[in-house]
Amino acid sequence: MIGVEMVKDRESKEPDPGFLGSVIRGAMQHGVIAVSCGLYHNVLRHLVPLVISDEELDEGLDVLSEAAVAAAS
Repeated sequence: MIGVEMVKDRESKEPDPGFLGSVIRGAMQHGVIAVSCGLYHNVLRHLVPLVISDEELDEGLDVLSEAAVAAAS
């Protein structure tokens, strides 16, 4: 498992659960199931299967990346 923490500001490290919620919604709309965790629900958990192909991994990461860009706009 890999976790990526979303914060509003790198200096203050204030949690940003709203941004992560937008990323998760965008990813789910394109077929990628994503979950949050952490005390403030601002950590994106990556639970990648051990048997995933390179193509499937690339596709999933592309969807997450596009969802993050859309959430930041």
